[in-house]
Amino acid sequence: MLLSLSKHRPIHQLAHPGNFRLGHHGNLLVDEHPVKDPKDLPHWVPHDRTPRKEAPTEVKRLLLRREAHSFEVAVRLVSERLNQGDAEVIIIDPAVEKNRHRWEQILGVIGISMERRGEPPSSHPIGHWILCLANLAHGSDAFSLENLRALSLQTSVTPFETPSEHPSESEITPSADSELLTKLARNEHVLGGPGALSKWIETLSRPPSNEKDGPVKEASQWWLLCLANSLWPLLRGPDRDLVSDSGQPIGCHTGEPLPLPDIASDGDGWLQNILSLIDLDSEMERYRGRGLSPAAAVQALVRDRETLREMQRRCGQEIPMLGPDWLDELISLAEQSSAITGGPNFSGNVSVLSPEEALGCTSELIVLANLSSSSWDLRVPKAPFLGEGERHSLGILRPDSPIRDARHSLQHILHASPEVVILDPSMDETAPPAAPIREWARDSEIEGSEWGAYQTSELETSPRDSRQADGLLIRKGKTPAKPPINPSAVSIPTDPHVQRDRERRQPSIADIDGYLPDDARKHIFSLEGLKFHGKTPSGVETPRDNQRWPVVGGKFGGKTTPSIDPRPLSPVSTGSLVSDSRHGHSGDSSQHVSVWSPTRLQTWLRCPRMGWLSRELGAGREELQGEDIDSRTYGELLHNVHHDVIAQILGFPTSEERNFDEASGQISVQRSGLHPNEIMKVALESLDSRAPWLERSDAVSTQRLRSLTGMTREDWSSWLADPSPIPPAGRVGSIVAAELEIGDSAPVSIEWMIGKDDSENVEISIPNELSSEAGIQPIKIRGWIDRVDLLPHDLESGKWINNDGDDSVAPIRVHGSGWKPKRIVAIRDLKTSESALPRNRHYKGLLEELQLAIYARAWEEAHPGDLVLAAGISVIGHNSEHLLEVSSQYSDSQKGINIGTRSSITSASHRFADEDEETQSDHFRSWLAQRLSVALKVASKAKSGKVHPTPSPGVCGYCPVRETCNVRMEGTF
Repeated sequence: MLLSLSKHRPIHQLAHPGNFRLGHHGNLLVDEHPVKDPKDLPHWVPHDRTPRKEAPTEVKRLLLRREAHSFEVAVRLVSERLNQGDAEVIIIDPAVEKNRHRWEQILGVIGISMERRGEPPSSHPIGHWILCLANLAHGSDAFSLENLRALSLQTSVTPFETPSEHPSESEITPSADSELLTKLARNEHVLGGPGALSKWIETLSRPPSNEKDGPVKEASQWWLLCLANSLWPLLRGPDRDLVSDSGQPIGCHTGEPLPLPDIASDGDGWLQNILSLIDLDSEMERYRGRGLSPAAAVQALVRDRETLREMQRRCGQEIPMLGPDWLDELISLAEQSSAITGGPNFSGNVSVLSPEEALGCTSELIVLANLSSSSWDLRVPKAPFLGEGERHSLGILRPDSPIRDARHSLQHILHASPEVVILDPSMDETAPPAAPIREWARDSEIEGSEWGAYQTSELETSPRDSRQADGLLIRKGKTPAKPPINPSAVSIPTDPHVQRDRERRQPSIADIDGYLPDDARKHIFSLEGLKFHGKTPSGVETPRDNQRWPVVGGKFGGKTTPSIDPRPLSPVSTGSLVSDSRHGHSGDSSQHVSVWSPTRLQTWLRCPRMGWLSRELGAGREELQGEDIDSRTYGELLHNVHHDVIAQILGFPTSEERNFDEASGQISVQRSGLHPNEIMKVALESLDSRAPWLERSDAVSTQRLRSLTGMTREDWSSWLADPSPIPPAGRVGSIVAAELEIGDSAPVSIEWMIGKDDSENVEISIPNELSSEAGIQPIKIRGWIDRVDLLPHDLESGKWINNDGDDSVAPIRVHGSGWKPKRIVAIRDLKTSESALPRNRHYKGLLEELQLAIYARAWEEAHPGDLVLAAGISVIGHNSEHLLEVSSQYSDSQKGINIGTRSSITSASHRFADEDEETQSDHFRSWLAQRLSVALKVASKAKSGKVHPTPSPGVCGYCPVRETCNVRMEGTF
């Protein structure tokens, strides 16, 4: 620019007599030999000039042991100078932008505010949400669940003008329910990206599956349609066509037409409408004077846009008005625009500048801080698409340019003030000084003095710094200047170490009988080292035949003996009241749960702290949506296909009991007379109605379609056009094949809701003599049982119901009671699993979980005369299999019937708590008593407020509140 001006007006170029190679000479417009004889000066240069006397400069060099001390030392120097009187002070920091927050904080301690800087409009919530709203329809996460959920919860910006009232139900307003959006995105597999708007509209337009969700779903549908209508000028072309061609939308619940806001003609009109919906007067009343104001954020979005529009009109440039082009222009302007922060204009006598910003500035004191090579970055920036050879040949970004500029800046700073203090980090081996500082220190005759010997007045540090100093004194065993705010918090950092030490001390060596001593239970923190099924080592009696029961396994002869679930774990307290109270041993967090569910009990069983935080306080993580189908959605889909096959073929609806007797109705799907291909047709029709997203062409839908049906997309489309019986294949086919293997068990209910006498819960209790702990109170249970089957008394004679049986509720211990059942029942719980060994999932459900036992007893309580003699996990996977743990007495008498894969794992492990090793009682019923006892004890511990953590890799790995637990296990993550 100066060279261009020199063509019209002469410019007098003054050169500094410094070294040209090092850059001390300054910048030259034209590299010409300087004029040394005054006679050779041009006529327009004044001849009678008196040279200015150079003012002496005092330069001090303070050596720091750590570069981080620069902040404290600089502020001490500034404070000392200001205490002597009013003065202009400049602090030079090469990394000022990175350290701005730190400077603001430490200068604020002595009552100094840094000069205000411009900030982009996105730094204010209004600007942020306007840009998020504009960008909602674009990118790889367009209309994603996370963006829609965040937009529905924010209150800074109104996304559209409220339309007229609902035609029929005034309580329905356009508002999005974040939980409903999360559920729909998970179940319908709606991901963000191109085409997501169409998927959302399609999903929300379907009638709700649950009538209770109807008003909420229609409100969310209306909200999304209003949002899409408002964003019409900003949408991509296909999305604009979708909105324009959709016509009058109909509510998914009421069937009434939904009014929509008017569509803006272009992007500028949309922005004007959005800004007009903001109540700036109210926003400015709430503004506290710090940061970017609401008015400044709005002005920053509008000011540069108006200037750009005027320039475009004058130049005749085509103005983008719709879609991605308009959005790119908005985002680009917003990134480059800025507005001054704060309230009234600010002026101060202390400035923090970079070396480049300090050129031309003078003051009474200059302090150079943060002068290490890492803080003063002198690297040459990379030139894109340009190699080193080309860069050198063209003279672009010369390698020595940054250091030459740095030398020039340093020379100016050293002469810009009568007093200059350089905070030299030469004593810090981890942060050597930058090259200009090393050169100056080598060439100058100024000896550096260590900071400790340089005396300044005492400076009042910040509360954080004083607390940190007190903490260091406490760690050294010295008395702090001020007592801790919360003395109990001093021991918090030791919690993980104490917990790991206690876990290492967990007993593992078995007693003489092969099991841990009884007094070892109070020191058990985790189940990771225990096993609940497997062969008992030689020389050790099985748990059922052992002299004492229940037992916990340990190391015996190099092998681990099996255990009976010792939970709920109640490790003994440490004896430190502060630590024990913090870790849930005080009992101050008592829970009053009127009705329990098996899932909630299982969460408390795994870890009381997890149950308390996630279930009672709702402190879990916000759910994020992955690219693949959510495991819960996938499991629920397979559950529903299984239920639909049974309900349609056997002719009874879901969640209702089937009136089955020997004379009426089909016994099972296998005995219905249908060919397996016809059953597969029923299953595929259910799959099509339950998962319409399988018709999409994305990779996830294609892969899941192949996994579920064994079909390609073309095969699936052909089959949908003409549904016909086909051979079973895929996971749906494995459901059909597994169902054909249990033809001698008669389903009587699927998805049965636990209830009795018009109540949605059942009370469960256990006699004191059958529990290992006396005085346990009964609890109320609610939930849904996946499947309940009847087992025959005698299949050959067709006897399913014993009319001579008792009409009372079955006792838990039937052996020796004389009680006779009318019906024999099997409880099945469906689980999806990728494991190749379904039996392991079955064992886990029996020995480590509570659902099967709770379901079994809840059914008996609600159906007097029924006796549960079998329970197990029906694993749905690549090879589905129905597994049942069956009472030996029943299994031995009914060996030839097909009721599924039988197991008797509890026959060697369980007996009643009041029996000795000579017991003859049924192992299945004793298993039921033990699991019910565990469930009741879990509820009792929760009621007493025992919310101590029981961390382990298996528990912490899937804990939703692990981020808030300071004793969590980290080993496997």
